[in-house]
Amino acid sequence: DRVGRIVVEDGLGRMGGTGTAALALEDCRERRLVTGAGAAALERRDPFSGETPLLTEVQLGEHEHVERLLQAGADANAATAGGERALLIAAKAGREDLVELLADFKADLDAGYAEGMTALHWASQEGKIDMVQVLLKVGADVEAKNQVSLKRETLTHA
Repeated sequence: DRVGRIVVEDGLGRMGGTGTAALALEDCRERRLVTGAGAAALERRDPFSGETPLLTEVQLGEHEHVERLLQAGADANAATAGGERALLIAAKAGREDLVELLADFKADLDAGYAEGMTALHWASQEGKIDMVQVLLKVGADVEAKNQVSLKRETLTHA
């Protein structure tokens, strides 16, 4: 628009802006607008949740928005203030497409959160067979250990 914002979604299903612009969300849950320039805008964090624009769009399940942010240089390994990374958020939401997309952009498949639990540990422990298969397909380490030694025990849940 005229003040330098790039409209990601204008409510009519149209995408606007250029692929080379650095993106940051202004109010992604309501207006779906992105603002800013440079890497700092991509990594701007919500002061309470610690969410970056990428984390917010992963939580919303917005595949196209996630892809555009990653293409613009957003950190695929961004984590919330609580330590949950985009990959784990996507896995918990059952978004196989986002897990694959994040893996394509070099998300750390074996990053741990609470007690070293990886997305693969979580999916296995929760019995999410389809997600376990996707994580293994994209290269998650079946030998990954966590701090409570659930390596073999956890992965046998699935």
